[in-house]
Amino acid sequence: MRSEYSFTFIPADDQALVERCPDGRTSILLDDLQIEIGLPRQEVLFAWGLHPHTLWRERLLEPPEPVPGVVRVSRPTDLEPGTAIEADGRRDWTTEWDPGSGWLRIAGSEHDGASPVEVATNVVLTLEEGRLRSVWLAPAFVDS
Repeated sequence: MRSEYSFTFIPADDQALVERCPDGRTSILLDDLQIEIGLPRQEVLFAWGLHPHTLWRERLLEPPEPVPGVVRVSRPTDLEPGTAIEADGRRDWTTEWDPGSGWLRIAGSEHDGASPVEVATNVVLTLEEGRLRSVWLAPAFVDS
């Protein structure tokens, strides 16, 4: 929601989401944006959380052409339900917004990665050598 400076994700099927994560959920943090992970399979589900539009940089973007798929998180430690952890290689994630295409890109570097995967509708992760390089979102804006 624009007035709350945040993203939310509304699943098409609440029951299917619950079935995908019978042991609960956790999050990987990119600053305050949360990448939700279902347990026990450690599958990325969606993105949500505080992410103020006032900090976005406007820029012409070329959105990736993703392949629908599943991304699983590999961590050396166990993920615990309800306990968010910071993304590996903590860095300053920047957000670029293209009002023409409606996409925004959250990334830690200019390099975007080689393998874009759509994990949920309008939620795309780019990966390179198993590492997260960027998150692409095409939000629908709601003013409350």
